[in-house]
Amino acid sequence: MKKLFFFSLVISAFQAFCFEAQVSTAVFHNKVVGNYVEIYSWIPAWQLASNIQKDSSYKAQVEVLILLKKDSSNVIADKFNLNSRAMTNKEDNQFCMIDLKRYNLLPGRYKLQIHF
Repeated sequence: MKKLFFFSLVISAFQAFCFEAQVSTAVFHNKVVGNYVEIYSWIPAWQLASNIQKDSSYKAQVEVLILLKKDSSNVIADKFNLNSRAMTNKEDNQFCMIDLKRYNLLPGRYKLQIHF
């Protein structure tokens, strides 16, 4: 009997401003390493506020919270900061910040929530 993963995706971007973020997922079934999900995030740096650093460069940063829930219980909670590369001025922000996360999961139905 083949067991599948099911995901529903909830994305929130509640900050002082809104920005466009793209998120996609892929589920893999592997006999060696087990089942896992990959979560891909794409965030345009030009939509984020750039902060000046000690070395006079600028960086954009966004806090990301990934929650994987099963039966309303958190199975995985991962909170991290996604930082841009250093920029010489604020106008050098014409690039995207890309992230990939991989989590091993047991077969079942999961709810994915991502908060930026």
